[in-house]
Amino acid sequence: MQKYVQPIHFEDFSGHQFERLCFAHLLRRYPNACFDWYGQLGSDRGRDIVCTEPDGSVRVYQCANVRRLPLKKAQDDLVKIAHGPIALRTRFCLISGGPISAPQKDKITRAAIRVGFGSAEVISGPEFEEHLRIHTPELLRRFVEGVAFPELPAELVAFSQAATDVTDQQITEALTLAFDRPAFRTHFHEESSLPRFKEALAETIRTLNTGHTPEGVQLPSRHHVRDPATRATLDRLVGLLVGLRSAFDQCLRHGTVRPCGCNVPDCPIFMVKPEAAADLDHRRSEILQVVHTLNDQFVPEFY
Repeated sequence: MQKYVQPIHFEDFSGHQFERLCFAHLLRRYPNACFDWYGQLGSDRGRDIVCTEPDGSVRVYQCANVRRLPLKKAQDDLVKIAHGPIALRTRFCLISGGPISAPQKDKITRAAIRVGFGSAEVISGPEFEEHLRIHTPELLRRFVEGVAFPELPAELVAFSQAATDVTDQQITEALTLAFDRPAFRTHFHEESSLPRFKEALAETIRTLNTGHTPEGVQLPSRHHVRDPATRATLDRLVGLLVGLRSAFDQCLRHGTVRPCGCNVPDCPIFMVKPEAAADLDHRRSEILQVVHTLNDQFVPEFY
C-alpha cells in the first residue's frame, strides 16, 4: 500500500507551541551550542532564541507562526532587536510557520543587513518542515502525535538530550548492521538476481536518517551522534548511498542493467553489462570501507 506524507499544519500550533518546537529542534541540531530562550520570558525585544556557538558566533532566531508574514511586522521586529547589542558576525534567522516568497525573503534579508546583522536567513514553513523531517524526525513525530512536550526550557533541554545516555559508538555500531545484507555484499555478474535492490537502498537510507529499521525496531538515528567527525562520516555514507541509487537508475535508463526478458512479472533476474557491474561493485566497495571506519568489527568484503 502506498503511503503519503501529509503536510504539517503549523497553523494548529499556538505561538508558544511553535517556539517550543523551534527551541527543541535547535537544541537537538546544534548540541554543542549554548541557547537562551527569551521568547518564553515575555521580554524578548524581538529575540525569541539566541544561539552562541563555541567559536563565539551568534545566531538570533525569530519564530513567526503566521500564515502570512507582513513585511512591516518583520521590519519592526528587526528594529526592536537592533536596539540591543549586535556583534558584527551575528546572524539573523527567521523561522516561519507559513510560506514566504523569494522576493519577501530578499526584502527581509536586506532589512536585517541594514539594521546591523552580519548575515540573515529566512526559513519558510515548508522549508522548516523539511528541516524537521531530515534532522529531528523524532521531535516531529512527538508533536504531530500529540504527546505532551515539556514546558520549561530546562525540561526541554533534558528532553532534547534524551538520547545522550547512548554513546556514539553504540549508535554507529547499531546503524552499520544495516549494511550486512546481500544488496551490499553480493558481486554483480552478467546475470544477477536483484530482488528488492533499490528497496534495500531506500530502507538503509531511512535507517540512517530516522533510526527506523525494516524489522520495525527504532534505533537512535545519525542525527543523535554528537561527535562532528562521526556525523560527517555518516553524512558522507548517506551521500554515497544516494549516489549508488542514482547510478543504478542511470544503468536502467541506458540499458546496461536490464530485465532478463522472460516477461515474468517481478522476475528478480537482470542482465548486467561488465562496465556497469564494475562501477556498481566499486561504489559498494567504497561504502563498505566507510562503514568499516565507523565500526572496525564490520568486515568490508563481498560474500
